[in-house]
Amino acid sequence: MNTSTAWTGGALISTMRDVSVFYDALLGGRLLPPKSPAEMKVTVALDPDRVWDGAAYGLGLIGTPLRCGGTWWGHAGDIDGFTTISGVAPSGRRVAIAFNENPSTKAAFDEELNLVQTALCDPR
Repeated sequence: MNTSTAWTGGALISTMRDVSVFYDALLGGRLLPPKSPAEMKVTVALDPDRVWDGAAYGLGLIGTPLRCGGTWWGHAGDIDGFTTISGVAPSGRRVAIAFNENPSTKAAFDEELNLVQTALCDPR
C-alpha cells in the first residue's frame, strides 16, 4: 500500500527506532530551542471520539497521564492495516510500537495503550 494516500500521515517513512530517537531528541531539548517543546505541550480540548481517554492535544503532540505519575508525550496514528504509537515519559523512557492491524474495538485499542503504559512505567 502506498501510504501517501493518507496525505501527510503517510508521508514520513521511518523505522520505529528512528521515531523513538526523534521523540527523545525533541522532548529532551536537543532538537529545538527550549521554548518550542514547551509551546507544543500547551493543550486544547479534544473531540473525545477522536482520541483516547485522558489524552490532551498540543501542537503535534498528545499528552497522556501515566499510571506511574507524570505525562507521556508522543503521538499515534493509523492507516488501513497499520497502527503506530510512540512517545517519551518524564523519566526519559521511550516507546515506539507498530502494529500490523487496526484495533477493531475500543477494548483492543486500550490494550495497545496499556502496552505503552507498561513500557514506560514498569521496571525491566
